[in-house]
Amino acid sequence: MSKTYSRKRFRTQLDALVPSTTKKRRIFPSTPTLQHYHPSTLPLPPLPSYTTYEPNNPLSYLARLRTFHPSLYSPFLPHFISPIKLAGNGWFCSSRDGVECRCGAKWGVGGLIDIKDPRVREEIGRRLGEGMVDRHMAGCGWRILSCPGTSSFFLILTM
Repeated sequence: MSKTYSRKRFRTQLDALVPSTTKKRRIFPSTPTLQHYHPSTLPLPPLPSYTTYEPNNPLSYLARLRTFHPSLYSPFLPHFISPIKLAGNGWFCSSRDGVECRCGAKWGVGGLIDIKDPRVREEIGRRLGEGMVDRHMAGCGWRILSCPGTSSFFLILTM
């Protein structure tokens, strides 16, 4: 007898512990697999609201990223607080050089452009980038799980 358990065998053993009259007994329902693949030959489906919490959905990420316009968010800010990183952590642009989360947390980087010394500006940008997850409110889901940082996640958006 094998000493390793497969997922199917493990679920079968769990289902055997609970008596049931239905044909398909399952303690834990199987999780549906979400398909986030979208061929580049088709038009984009309707984007969800940028305030929804879906860290693994590239369309939700794209909706948050679309809120960052050059007229609202300066393209000259340090790369530590780039729109790509901010949108990946649940932030969307709400005002001139200001970002907001669905939990109600807000912060701005408007004075960062006025700093003349580039080393100081980079250091402040780095510190802001490190603390962007901690700026969410205590019960916000973005503090726990943000968009995956893998290149395959962003590859889907660019295809």
